[in-house]
Amino acid sequence: MLDGQDQADGDATIDRESTGNPTMIEPAEGPENEAPDKNSDAAIHFCADGGANRLYHAFEDNEERERYIPDYICGDFDSIDTAVKDWYAAKGTIIDHSKDQDTTDFQKCLMILNNVYEPTPQNDTPPPETSTLSRLLFPHCLSPALVSAESSPPSSSKYEVVVLGALSGRFDHIMSSIHTLFMVAPERKVYLVSSESVAFLLRPGMHDIRCNKEIEGPTCGLIPIGVTTARVVTQGLKWNVDQSTPLSFCSLVSTSNAFAEDSGNEPVVHVETDAPVVWTVEVNMH
Repeated sequence: MLDGQDQADGDATIDRESTGNPTMIEPAEGPENEAPDKNSDAAIHFCADGGANRLYHAFEDNEERERYIPDYICGDFDSIDTAVKDWYAAKGTIIDHSKDQDTTDFQKCLMILNNVYEPTPQNDTPPPETSTLSRLLFPHCLSPALVSAESSPPSSSKYEVVVLGALSGRFDHIMSSIHTLFMVAPERKVYLVSSESVAFLLRPGMHDIRCNKEIEGPTCGLIPIGVTTARVVTQGLKWNVDQSTPLSFCSLVSTSNAFAEDSGNEPVVHVETDAPVVWTVEVNMH
C-alpha cells in the first residue's frame, strides 16, 4: 500500500504548454456517459474492476468497442462481469486479479503503473507541473506538436493520471478517490474527473493554475480536506483568500468561488498554501 505520509513542499505551474501523455483510469463508479473518448491520446489505459463493465456497455457494438481496448483491467474482481472480462482478455487486455483488500481497485491500477511502467527510481524533488485540462482532456484542441501518444514520462517525473468517473456515484467511493490523492508520490499528478467537475491536490507551496474558460469554470473552489487548517493566499479569484482566515471545516471553506471577472479567456489562479488543499473546478465535458 502506498505511503500516505509522503509529502513535499514545492512550487508548481499547471500549464497546457507541456508534451507528454497521461494515463487514463476508468473506475467502477460513475454514470455510463462518462466513458472515455475513443480518440484519447492517453499513453496507457486502465479499467478498475467494474469500470470495464461501464466501458463495454458505453459502445453499441463490438466494432465500436474494439476501437478502445484497455491495456489493463485491475482489481479484486468483485464487480466485473465474467463475460466482459473474458471479452477484453481475448482482445489482448492484461487481466490483473488481486485479492488484496487493503488497497482499492484504483490504487491497484496505480501500483501497476508505478511498478511496470515506471520502475526507475524517481527524483525526490517534484518537478514543475506542466499540464492543464485542455491538454489532458481535450488534446484535439492543441497542435500536433503538443501531443504525442508515443511520449514517455520525463525521467524526473511520473505519468499524469486522469481518472474518469471518480467524482460520480457513491459518496464513499468519491471520498476514497480523494484519499488516494494524498497516497500517491508527491511528483504524481492525479486528476479526478466527472462530466461536471475536475479535482486535484495542491501540496504545500506555490501553484499557478492556468485555466481555459472554454472548458473550465466559472465555478471553482479550494477545500482543506484531510487537514485541520490551511493558510492559503490566492490571486485571480472573484473572492480571494488570505491568511487572516485559514481554510478549515470549522470556519471557512472556499466553495462556490469563481474566476476573477477581469481574468480574460485564460485566467491564471495563483495559490500559496502551507498545507494540502483540493482544487476543484467546474468543467464542460459535452
